[in-house]
Amino acid sequence: MAELKFQESYVTEQAADIKKKCDALEKGIDDYRKILSQVTEKAIMKGVTYEALETFNSLVEELDGKLEEVGTDIKEELEKFISDVDTADNYTF
Repeated sequence: MAELKFQESYVTEQAADIKKKCDALEKGIDDYRKILSQVTEKAIMKGVTYEALETFNSLVEELDGKLEEVGTDIKEELEKFISDVDTADNYTF
């Protein structure tokens, strides 16, 4: 039988760090969307560039909440992994 060895605290720290980074990226994308909206509302209000920015902004809006969701999913999966290992080894370690 093969042995699996890992440091539980490291996995837990990495899970939290990944979640934190995904949340920060989510905020960055949200800030970027706000800037794009301001450009099309106040600076470039018609023409081909306006239309391209509007299209691009609508594509960026599709990312809304996705990174936060990914961060949460990764964190939950890593926590489940630790729990599954603890259950499998009867909390020996």
